[in-house]
Amino acid sequence: MKLTVVSCDCRNPAPHVKLQDERGYKSDGIFSLASGRHFIGKLKDGGHMTDAEYAATDAELVAANLPEFPSFTDERIDRVAFDLIANCDEADTDRGITQAVSEGDISPADAERLRAAIREMKRDPTKAVALLAEQLRAEMSQAASARR
Repeated sequence: MKLTVVSCDCRNPAPHVKLQDERGYKSDGIFSLASGRHFIGKLKDGGHMTDAEYAATDAELVAANLPEFPSFTDERIDRVAFDLIANCDEADTDRGITQAVSEGDISPADAERLRAAIREMKRDPTKAVALLAEQLRAEMSQAASARR
C-alpha cells in the first residue's frame, strides 16, 4: 500500500500530518515520528505494505520534521494522571501507559513523569482535588451557559 504524507488543514496548532492512500483516504492525525512509524509498521507487519513502501513512507515522515514523541506539559501530565486515577484500575493504567509508549503516543520519559504524578496524587490528593474542583467549575459554567 503506497501512502503519502500530506498536511492537515484542521485547526489544531500542534504540528502533525496525515497519511493518504492511493484512493484518497486519509488517516487520523499523526503527531510524532514514533506514532507514524508504529502505524506504518503495523501495516507492513500485516502484509499491507512492502519493505520499499515502508521505507518510502518512513522517509516522508522523517522529512515532515515531526517531533520524535508528542510533548506533554506538566499540566497535561497532571490531567492525564487525574483521569487515569479516576477512571482506571492500577493494572489497566500501567498496561495503558506501556501500550502508549510502544505505539509512540508518549515518550518513555513522559511515561515516567506520568507514573510519578500518579504516585504523587495517590500519596497526597491535594492536586487531584484541585483538578476535580476545576473540572466541576467548568462543567457548572458550561451548564449555566446552556441554560441561557
